[in-house]
Amino acid sequence: MLREILAAIATILVVSSYIPQIIKGYKTKRLKDVSMYFLIIIFTGVVVWTVYGIVAKDWVFMSANILIMFCSLTLIFMKLHYDKRK
Repeated sequence: MLREILAAIATILVVSSYIPQIIKGYKTKRLKDVSMYFLIIIFTGVVVWTVYGIVAKDWVFMSANILIMFCSLTLIFMKLHYDKRK
């Protein structure tokens, strides 16, 4: 039970850390100051953690990382879209 509570808290904190950047990028239509290398490294790390969750049959961990992967991918697509417009 404690493990699930800690996982939920960690997931909420990490996912919520992406929200301000996604909102700011959407409003300003700019992600020039966000490093694509950073986004790709984070995304790749989260993919590996997701695979780990699958292999370990840890559905809580896997689900959390899929949410984080979605946020990372959102920022990557936003950066590609907004940077090519300039």
